Formats: sequence, C-alpha cells, structure tokens
Amino acid sequence: MKIPKLIHWINTIGGFFIWIVLTISFIESINQLVILVILLCLYLIFYYFLRKSESVVMANFLSVFIFLFYILFAQSLVYVENALKLGIVRNLNLDSRLLKYVNENVKGSARNDTFESCCGDPLFYRRTPGTMHRNAFDTNQKNLYSTVVDETGYLNTNRGFYSSNEQIDIFVSGDSVFQGLGGPSLIKEIKEKEGFSIWNLSTGGYSPRQKVKALETFALPKKPKWLILEFYSGNDSSEANEDEICAEQGDDYLCRFNIPEMNKLFLKSSKYDGIVVSAQNIVIAKTKNLSRSNLTLALTSFITSRAKVLLKKMFFQKTLQLPESKPFVGPGYSHFKVDSKNYDKWISNGLENTFQSYRQLLSRLASMPQKPQVILLYNPSSYEIYNGIEIERDKELERRASLQFEALKKFADENQMIFINLLTPLRRIVKNEKVWIYGEKDVYHWSPMGTKVVSKLLYEELKQVIMQNLVKE
Repeated sequence: MKIPKLIHWINTIGGFFIWIVLTISFIESINQLVILVILLCLYLIFYYFLRKSESVVMANFLSVFIFLFYILFAQSLVYVENALKLGIVRNLNLDSRLLKYVNENVKGSARNDTFESCCGDPLFYRRTPGTMHRNAFDTNQKNLYSTVVDETGYLNTNRGFYSSNEQIDIFVSGDSVFQGLGGPSLIKEIKEKEGFSIWNLSTGGYSPRQKVKALETFALPKKPKWLILEFYSGNDSSEANEDEICAEQGDDYLCRFNIPEMNKLFLKSSKYDGIVVSAQNIVIAKTKNLSRSNLTLALTSFITSRAKVLLKKMFFQKTLQLPESKPFVGPGYSHFKVDSKNYDKWISNGLENTFQSYRQLLSRLASMPQKPQVILLYNPSSYEIYNGIEIERDKELERRASLQFEALKKFADENQMIFINLLTPLRRIVKNEKVWIYGEKDVYHWSPMGTKVVSKLLYEELKQVIMQNLVKE
C-alpha cells in the first residue's frame, strides 16, 4: 500500500512542531538545546529511511494526532479546570497577561487563591473577600489548610469582627511569614490570649509598599492604638526594588509575579546597571519567556519539570548527598542575579524604597488628631537565626544582615517608632531548646510548631512594649 504524501507532510511538520514545543518547554541550558537539535536530526533521518514502513508512518501520524488533542486540551485548560477542578492551572508558571486571564476566568476550588487589585494603587492587591484560600506547608498536600477570606481580603478566621467593631487596638501588616502558610498565622495564637483586639493584614508577596497601603486603607479607619509594620529581612528590601521597577513601567501588581519580565526591566534600567546582571544566555532567556506566554507551553513546562524530578528520584537519588548543614534564606535575598560587588547597592536601594513607603505612612499619621504608635518589627531570615548554631557563618551574609538591621534601627529611632527585634530572643530560644522552626523544604515560613514558638515570643514582646508605653502615658 502506497502511503499518501500528505501523511508524510503531516508527520514531518507535526514532528517538527512537537519538537519546538518540547524544546521551548524543556531547555534550561545551551547544552540541552544542542542535545535536542541532535535528537531532531536523528528523528528526521530515522523517519526518512523508514518512510515506506506503514507501521512506523502510522505510529508517527497517531502521535501527531494525539499531540493535536493535547494542544486543544491545554488551550482549553481554564474551562477544563472550572468543570473538573483538577488543580493544574495553579501550578503553572505564567506571564502577566496569562495570569490576568487565569485570575479572571478560573473559579472556585481550581485555584489556591483569588486576588484582586484594590484601593487606588495599581501595585496593591488583596484576596477577594469571601473566596477560598488553600495551601499546604512544606509542599505537603496531606497537610492542606483551607479557610474563607475575611471581609477585608485577608485570612483572619474571626470573620465579621472587623465589620462589627468601630475600634480595633492593633493592626499587623506583613508578608507570607506573618500571613501563615498552610495553617493559621501566629496572630491567631495571639488573638486567643486576653488583652488585645488585633487584626492581621498580612499577605504573601507584600513588600513595604503594600504593607503600608494595607495599614492606610484598613487600619486607620478603625482608630487603632498600635500599628505593627513587619520588615522581613529575607526579601523586603529586594521586593521594594521590584515595586520601584514595576511602577516605573506603569504596571499593575501582576508585574511582581512575573520574574522574567522584571528581570528584563532591571537589565534595561540605568539605575540598576551593573547591579542586576544577566543570569542566562539570551536564547535560554527568550525560550523561558515564551514558555510562560502560552498555555500549551506552560503546561508542557510543568509536565517536563515534574518528569525531571521523577527521573532524578528514580536514577540519581541514591547517589545524591544531603548538605551537612540545613538550607537557609539569607538577608536581602533576590529573585535576580545581583553582582556580588554591588550587592550593597541593591540592598541600599531597597532600603531607601522601603523608607519612602514608611515616610508616606508617617506623613499620613502626622495629620491625625489621635495618631497610633507605630511598631517597626524586625523579622529575621533563617540564616540570621541559625548562623553559628545549625548553619556555618558567612561573613558576606552577616554584613548584609547588619546593613539592613542598622539602617532600620536608625530609621525607627529618628522617627519615634518603637523597634522590636525578634532576632535576639529567637536565637536564644533555638539555641537553648535546640528547635528547628522551619520545614524540611520550606525555610521561609515557620512550621506549625515554629508558629507557636514565635507567637508566644511576640506576645510577650508586645505585652512588654505596650505596658511600658501605657505607664508613660
């Protein structure tokens, strides 16, 4: 039986198209690209010499046909998620345009969260009140935590309390560490103790700009006595730079979730010239951007990345050696490749952007007849807590930590802000009690046990600070 030329053309073009999709989704280095080009050549040679074999040709044709249905499935993933709630789309790495599309169209339990722009600042966001939040600590889905978002767009479990009270004593504004990941936050533990009426305005990804905006929007109308402004040493200064670069482009908050897009903006910026440097070959960078711009490519990237992890577990796990010390997050951590000689400039820029946001809040408070007291809370990175205890000391990281700490302490003193330093008491606790307050994989967020440790510590610190100030009054 003579095989029609149309079938050969479909097989050749379809095979080449499949190779393009897999290449864009898979490669992370030039070496991998070279290997895939060689495989493409071998495939074309193999097909040419076996083009008269009916079984080979039809198998190839079937593969192309199946891949066509795969593309239709991927491009319709939003509708599939809404119908079947597979939970795939929440794991995809998407650019700003697709993120917006997914946010607007994926509903219900197919998502971890539903976010929305809010309150007059395009870079400010919150969870949509009344929607579901779900997440698991340490990536362990067996410990999945879910709750309904409160009336202000945060994760306070005493929903309705904010709306039904004209006055709330304390507001806390922080990022994911104070929000809690895969469980209730440490603020819930403090709420259950007597003496404080407190509301948590913390959300994952919040930079100093968002933390200030949250206090201005939701705290000040409730006539608070205390505003707690958390500074997370791990990445707040870096995220302040991210806000700056996104604001210069007139982008909205989705820009902050698009790391490759921000990387391009930093590389083009004269202010960050020589500070942020290219971390990838230009070809690899472009393929990474492409893989985030299309649902088929994004889904294929997700599948190939999971396949890589599975293969490593199957064939290389026995040969891998765990590091002698625990993993950690250092102070001033960045999503981008920052030149080591200019890292101080990166952090200093971030601190200045941070202080600009803080000054905005202080200026707003200055016009209030009864202004609340601001507490600047220094929340240390895991490196700072465990260096010299579970982690080997690193002079460079210690210098970065000192740069941030000293600048924040000085700013607080100059602006009559109360400064609470969690580092010293936390180091004392973990050293004396020999406890690890993070997870096995997650070294950003406290474990449930770590949350109890820090909540007890913070409660005692707050009680002491507030009582001292009540005596002064």
